[in-house]
Amino acid sequence: MTSLLGRAPVVVLVVSLVARAAAQDDQPLDFREAAGAAPLWTAASPSDSLDLSTVVHRLHPSIFLVGTAEAGHGTAFVISQQHRLLATNAHVADIMHATGGEMVAIANGTAHAYQVAEAFYHPGVRRIVGNIAVRTPDPHRGDVYPESPDVAVLRLAPGDELPPAIPLAEPGDLAELLAKPVAMLGYPGHDTECWPAVGQKAEATFRQGVICRITDFTNDVNAPSRQLQFVQHSMASWPGFSGSPIFLPNGHVIALNNCGTTKKLGERITSLAWGVRVDCVWELLKQHGLWNEVSIAARPEDVDVDRYSQPDPAAQSLAEAQRLVAEARIDLMRDDVQAAVDKCNAAAEKAPNLTAVYDVRCIAYNFYATHKIKARNAEAKRYFEYALKDALRAAELEPTSVDHYLDVAVGQLNAANADAPAGEFYASTKILELADELLKVEGLRARDRAYAYRVRALAQGWSGGALDDIGQAIETDPWIPQNYTTLATYWQLHGDAAAQTKALEKARTLSAAIADSDQAWLAATSVDDNRRHGDEARRQAERACEATQYKWWSALRALAAAQAETGEFESAVEYARKAMEAAPDDEAGAIGRQLRSYRRRQPWREEP
Repeated sequence: MTSLLGRAPVVVLVVSLVARAAAQDDQPLDFREAAGAAPLWTAASPSDSLDLSTVVHRLHPSIFLVGTAEAGHGTAFVISQQHRLLATNAHVADIMHATGGEMVAIANGTAHAYQVAEAFYHPGVRRIVGNIAVRTPDPHRGDVYPESPDVAVLRLAPGDELPPAIPLAEPGDLAELLAKPVAMLGYPGHDTECWPAVGQKAEATFRQGVICRITDFTNDVNAPSRQLQFVQHSMASWPGFSGSPIFLPNGHVIALNNCGTTKKLGERITSLAWGVRVDCVWELLKQHGLWNEVSIAARPEDVDVDRYSQPDPAAQSLAEAQRLVAEARIDLMRDDVQAAVDKCNAAAEKAPNLTAVYDVRCIAYNFYATHKIKARNAEAKRYFEYALKDALRAAELEPTSVDHYLDVAVGQLNAANADAPAGEFYASTKILELADELLKVEGLRARDRAYAYRVRALAQGWSGGALDDIGQAIETDPWIPQNYTTLATYWQLHGDAAAQTKALEKARTLSAAIADSDQAWLAATSVDDNRRHGDEARRQAERACEATQYKWWSALRALAAAQAETGEFESAVEYARKAMEAAPDDEAGAIGRQLRSYRRRQPWREEP
């Protein structure tokens, strides 16, 4: 085997500006410098401010607080009174996905709440998937990348009449926007700290400023005029202002606020933010057949959505890489290390920033050195070093991942022990302290907590006390094969062949169940019709469930998907319900969405 450790720049992830009720963060996200823009501290003239003040009172009733108390909030505004449509950001509409379909809209200055019935996304929305920004409106793929047409339209459920629609800009309004005075109304987190209680009214906050710069979504000022849809402005922007209408003194909306930052120049500190030009809303309406439900001054033939009709090459490469990694994980569970590494190498060529490539290949290299070479020699050390490099790369790509930093710790121990005298193992106080600190963290995922216990065992140099930590790992998450291979190694070093054999058998059983479960999931849920095989998926999922006594959530989830693919929706609902009850919190939400799909008698479709 050879190591093809591709290196590529880290994609900077930009956090959405949705205010979170559970954990407020009033620090605007960092973005990029506004080179060539109007001065950051430019203010509107007094006469323009007077005009804006007048129009605000007219628009005031049509601004909505949208979201939920638990999942967070943003801003939306009425664009069709008759057809009950609101415009907002795509990342605000994602709240509805995160809650499984629940979203409330509260009219400004009132306590009147409406239910959101459905959401429509712009076809050009980009999302961060595997550290790559790919074009997909599908909210389950990842968070919205703000350098894209970050807009959505919400339709409210039937009910009381809405306030009047706020007029959208006319084509002439968009011709010369630089330095134009503008304002916005919305619900920033510093003002809207808590979701209104029953009977309490929502009240929007006013901001005013000017347009500073206009580019396309790649920060290019030389793009065709119809693609200059990223509007930079000087108004203070905070979480919760996402989706706020940015309007001219005539009351016409020229953009939707979507992200911002603070900048300092000498003693001057100012806020700078970006919005998505309103013609992106026109594109969305045309794409979804909603054009005639909204008053638009533009002609439909002048609105270009054709550029989003072709497949996104980045998304295609990512999907191919994700499938290769999913298959590599199955190969690894079936003890075919060479095939797993080969697939990871191919995936790295297609998507060098996909963290899962380095995660799976790291495991493969460690497994090869430990369980195939089974010796302390130069070859084993080389593969331990390959594994360490991949662990470092994964940690670089996902610096908040506990799992990757534990991989780095294990890699350092393995590389050091490759040089240790026969029968001896180095202990590491530093790595032991790292594991101890992680185990103190509240809310740590069960699999990460189990991994921290295993790392404690290794950091003690396999001393007698390591057995307690391995036992804690198994108790914390009994479905991880590495827990049992670690236990087997302990008994091998401490001379209990029978206990070693028993632990290895458990590890093999779980590895086979994981391979069957993962393969069943791919065969049941693939978006590619040629890759779906419902009957085979059901057989594999049943085998995985039998091996784990119908207690492991992942096997139950796969069986539910397979049952739905073969039209057995009642069984799919039952197994998905059991899977959700057994799953850890970070997986239960996704299974809940699958369960709702089966209840609608729809099979689940998902990229790997």
